[in-house]
Amino acid sequence: MEAFDALPAPVRRAIASAAFPFPPLVALRFLRRGLSAERVAGLIAAADLRLSREVAA
Repeated sequence: MEAFDALPAPVRRAIASAAFPFPPLVALRFLRRGLSAERVAGLIAAADLRLSREVAA
């Protein structure tokens, strides 16, 4: 829970609204590599959409 709480708001919202679980530590790793919070949130949303489509197919 500490890792989730340490994330910026856009990333927390993306993880919370995702249909599939996304590990907060992965998001932290992306942020530490220099990606913006908005970019990380977009990556999470894209991965969630892709997984949703795979499950539906």
